[in-house]
Amino acid sequence: MTQSSFDLEALIRAFVLSLATGLLVGAIGYFVMRSREDWVRRKPVLIMGVVGLILLFSVGFYYFWPSRVVVPGLDGLAEAEG
Repeated sequence: MTQSSFDLEALIRAFVLSLATGLLVGAIGYFVMRSREDWVRRKPVLIMGVVGLILLFSVGFYYFWPSRVVVPGLDGLAEAEG
């Protein structure tokens, strides 16, 4: 019998990455699909793109930054003690 598990961290990571990607693609799409004269909402769209970039960089920083874990020394211990 297998037990199902729920990985909340993976769900949050997927949500943040999809939100960041959507914001960034939406901002890029706005500027690509419109002519320069039609950029009347450029400030909110730029803010949307910057928020997307910040979210992407923060997730990347969190997952790719090496974490320091203190591992106790196991020298001199028997196999049953370790």
